[in-house]
Amino acid sequence: MAVIAASSYSFHRLVKTGDAKRVDAPGLAREAGAEAIEFAVGGSLSPPLDRRMALDLLHASQDEGLPITGVCIAAELLRGSRASREAALTSVFEQLDSAASMGVTRFRHDATLGPENGDLSDESFNAALPSLVAACSAIAEHAAQLGIASSVENHGRFVQHALRVARLVQAVNHRAFGVTLDIGNSLFAPQDPVEAAARLAPFAITVHVKDFEIDPAVSPDAGSDGIWPTWPGGPMVRGCIVGAGDLDVAGCIGAALRSGFDGPFVVEFEGPVGDPRTAVARGIGSLRAMLSARHALPRAVDTDPAGTAH
Repeated sequence: MAVIAASSYSFHRLVKTGDAKRVDAPGLAREAGAEAIEFAVGGSLSPPLDRRMALDLLHASQDEGLPITGVCIAAELLRGSRASREAALTSVFEQLDSAASMGVTRFRHDATLGPENGDLSDESFNAALPSLVAACSAIAEHAAQLGIASSVENHGRFVQHALRVARLVQAVNHRAFGVTLDIGNSLFAPQDPVEAAARLAPFAITVHVKDFEIDPAVSPDAGSDGIWPTWPGGPMVRGCIVGAGDLDVAGCIGAALRSGFDGPFVVEFEGPVGDPRTAVARGIGSLRAMLSARHALPRAVDTDPAGTAH
């Protein structure tokens, strides 16, 4: 099936400026044409998820009649002392418990931004892999006991390339652990995004859909805000409306569908300018057209992915 959701992250600029509140995200998503909502919390977006926040977000979603496809949280599982890493793991467990109280069955946690010395090499990743496997395995086991499928996302530059993400998932080898595949994030590693999507889609429990301009011209209105480097020697990119950028979104979506992916497609908007409400609505329209062209029109939300992740 092909359910189209919107990420609350798409509206964080409105929350930051005071034009909206966190609990307004379900209403904004519904008005944009989404069939479900995914909540992104923690890090620079909000405090960590607790029972009070979970209840508020659940009630806001119920008021709008929108199912919650999942929760995404910030986490750092590699850096710091042993005590700080244990505290980070405990925080993930607590946020998992709060997510379970919302009835969600998909949960994405960050893995790491990489070692504190900034070494992003393959050798550094190989050295870090056992620690990441241990942490992700513990989270997956806790999630499974709650009927939740946990996942990591291809982002953060260290756990970004599809080969690295696949290695992590295969090493964890837990029935309730998979990938939140972000097709836009594939641009932040030296790889072909469609090939990256094809590699990770068999492990995906959720697909994030966003778009970027590659090497965008700096406009007088936007300045340089929102223009990000990808990898050393790679292009600069700027977030934009799905379907309006340079990413082969349709090709990535096709790769996911060919793999048999039947979970939710979650639209994200990371553009530095423009009204996020309009941008999300246009992005949902573009994605819906792509899915319709592949005879994959939206149907009911799949709310039980636990046990389906590879």
